[in-house]
Amino acid sequence: MNDEQTHTKRTFWDGNFISSTPLREVLQYHRDFWLSYFKQKNIDYDDGTLEKEGKQKVPELEVFIVNLYPSIEDNIPDDLDSIRDREIDIKFHDRTKYDEQIAHVVTDYINLIRKIRKIAMSNAKDKQSLRAEFDSLLKDDGPLSRGRGGKIRKYQSLLEARFDAKVHRIDRRNDGSTIFGKHADFSKTTIEELIKAGRDDSDKQISF
Repeated sequence: MNDEQTHTKRTFWDGNFISSTPLREVLQYHRDFWLSYFKQKNIDYDDGTLEKEGKQKVPELEVFIVNLYPSIEDNIPDDLDSIRDREIDIKFHDRTKYDEQIAHVVTDYINLIRKIRKIAMSNAKDKQSLRAEFDSLLKDDGPLSRGRGGKIRKYQSLLEARFDAKVHRIDRRNDGSTIFGKHADFSKTTIEELIKAGRDDSDKQISF
């Protein structure tokens, strides 16, 4: 497919080994979509500057992650089949909690910067000069991080179009009778049992 950001043709493969649960990509594309929407519709949005605070923001994102491969094993595998099955669970289980934590840390830093900026503005004698310094800083291309395709960031892009994300997780409970290759079992009985177990796990782990 053609990548709209890098303008190159990209080939995709199963992401299990690299990004089994692509939470980071979902967060990025949510931001990219709304930024593009705001600009196409000429909507005045919060672009990270002092002048745009209080304007339209990117909507909050609610994500549901269903972990089909248990991350916690009740019993220690003691035979070849259960060891191979556990190996697959470890390879493919959801590993996004760290990504979520980093996203929250980044949000905390951004909120801290905004609050410090407000305090500075409210206590400055020469607000016009301070505002000009803030504007100049936001346009600086000093950040070490790079955008998609290696594009150089400006500090403003770190504050622009940020949003809150809430993640719900449904973890499949460990099945004591599980076997290696269970992902390929499409028998009627197994599918019906999995559907029932999935509903039970959802009811117990998510409440609205």
